Amino acid sequence: MTLSLGELLSFLGMVILLVMFPGPNTVLIMQSVGLYGKRTGFGNVLGIASGLYIHALAAVAGLSVIIAQSAGIYRLIQLLGAIYIIYLGIRSFFLKPLSIGEHTGASINNSGDLGANPRSALLMPQMHLFPAFTKGLFSTLFNPKIALFFVAIFPQFIHNQNAVLSTSLFLTLLYSLISATWYSLLVIFVDKFRRVLIRQRIQRIIQYFTGLLLIALGFRIAIQRQ
Repeated sequence: MTLSLGELLSFLGMVILLVMFPGPNTVLIMQSVGLYGKRTGFGNVLGIASGLYIHALAAVAGLSVIIAQSAGIYRLIQLLGAIYIIYLGIRSFFLKPLSIGEHTGASINNSGDLGANPRSALLMPQMHLFPAFTKGLFSTLFNPKIALFFVAIFPQFIHNQNAVLSTSLFLTLLYSLISATWYSLLVIFVDKFRRVLIRQRIQRIIQYFTGLLLIALGFRIAIQRQ
């Protein structure tokens, strides 16, 4: 592995811009934290990071190159990703708003403040960790743009053909750390507004808004061409 400081900084800059650009993962985390809490959001983050390693291994194995060069395979994965994201969006409209009083015995007064036991009111029902993980994982796996990123960017930083795997895993480690850091900060930020997000009316707004965003992103991915 013979990366210069300039090359490393260049790679980090590209990854930071890519991760910070809003996309399906951003919307997914906002929805998860808003409806189920930060534990679910961190489950999404873990799935997103894991998906990056699978993309990296696929790139090393040459699968991503095949996908990038085959219009049919690329289009199939693109459509699968679009369908999955649209499915998440449509499913948002049918989620039942969480009833804080029903699950915790807490109440919210007319002004929207928490009642006598605010601590218990914040203990909202949460999605199990595995479904949250798989949502983040599939959201990343079914994103052909990420596969193309590995195909287009990684070769520029791999100079020693005998160190393809080690260099790829090192770059993926940096990518996953940046991604996990950014999305974890997003989880914490959204969780700060949890006192507002526990209201059923706000939950409905979150469901419809993020659902529409996911559907729009899904259709955008579906109509994009390689």
